Amino acid sequence: PDPSNPGFYLQTGEVSSRGFELEAKASLSSNINVIGSFTYIDAEVTADRLAVNLGDPPVAVPAVTASLWGDYTFRSGPLAGFGLGAGVRYIGDSAGDPANSFFVPSVTLVDAGIHYDFSYLSPDMKGWSARVNANNLFDEEYVAACYALANGCFWGARRSVVASLKKAW
Repeated sequence: PDPSNPGFYLQTGEVSSRGFELEAKASLSSNINVIGSFTYIDAEVTADRLAVNLGDPPVAVPAVTASLWGDYTFRSGPLAGFGLGAGVRYIGDSAGDPANSFFVPSVTLVDAGIHYDFSYLSPDMKGWSARVNANNLFDEEYVAACYALANGCFWGARRSVVASLKKAW
């Protein structure tokens, strides 16, 4: 917030960000695939008009995020071509205001999906697939990020369900 003009905001001067990301993919069998990821960010304000914020983490930047997704696809039998997937996402806590006077709590969300490969119906349908994904499956209410204590927070996305049809060639 701009101390000279209430209701206005100033840009943070500079932020230094160092960290790493890891992702692993594994096919445990012809039916089972797993994907996992982990991110660590060590971010800090290195220049700012308000010197009290130096060395603090910037707002809305969690130090840790992680996810794990598993998928099972039926390759034979009456369900051949169908697949089911589920996973979890973890979003770590983040500073809620430039002074770091409060932190937005971490949250773990569950996602799920089903998919179908139409080539199992007919070779002429090769490349066609359908998918339905649900994010935040249990409709968890959570604060996604804040930039100030008073009226400066945003709710996270509620449950969403998206269907798609795809043609690959």
